[in-house]
Amino acid sequence: MNADDHRWLLAYDIRDRRRLQRVHRTVAADALMLQRSLYLFRGSETRMRPWLDRVRERIDPRHDDLRLYPLPAKAQWWHFGKPLFPDGMALHGWIDDLVQIAPGAPFSGFAAQ
Repeated sequence: MNADDHRWLLAYDIRDRRRLQRVHRTVAADALMLQRSLYLFRGSETRMRPWLDRVRERIDPRHDDLRLYPLPAKAQWWHFGKPLFPDGMALHGWIDDLVQIAPGAPFSGFAAQ
């Protein structure tokens, strides 16, 4: 991960089904879905801002909730319950430095490098 590369956690709660679908399509085009309405975006702040503007255009701030959290470079993560990926399946690419999954473990912890 270079100095201009950051991780962002985006979460939303959208009240209207049509807005929800539009927000989901916009977010999912550039971010990895971790859970429903919870996404991981990776990129510079310069790249993140126009993406976030596109997402913000699709919400109604009177009814919807949209949150973006910057993640530290050395973030440590734990996962309990249903795994992100089925046993034997791995996602390679920009997430490699973030996720280390211990298949079959009742608890799998993963940390950013």
